[in-house]
Amino acid sequence: MAEYIYMQNCSKNGKMGISYKVIEKIAADSCYSMIDKVLIDKTGKGKAITCTINKGKAYLNVRIKVKQGSNAASTASLLQEEISENLISTIEFSDCVININVVGIF
Repeated sequence: MAEYIYMQNCSKNGKMGISYKVIEKIAADSCYSMIDKVLIDKTGKGKAITCTINKGKAYLNVRIKVKQGSNAASTASLLQEEISENLISTIEFSDCVININVVGIF
């Protein structure tokens, strides 16, 4: 697994390497911004947010719990959009597959 994604022409200033840990942190911050609707699942084995890099593309897996009474599908979709927007606005990166796994309710 690659540890960095190398991006060309980032803000027209050259090449930049982004670690998978940065992408995981941005995803976690996105979850915390939706704290009234989503909790990161910390009960399962392994990390709740994982990012792998393959051939310059990032694959992000996020395990969450949704608030009781809310629509799980629409909440997961909103979280996907939030993570995507944050990745674009902070590191100008959009080549990411975001998988949201709803594992429970709170």
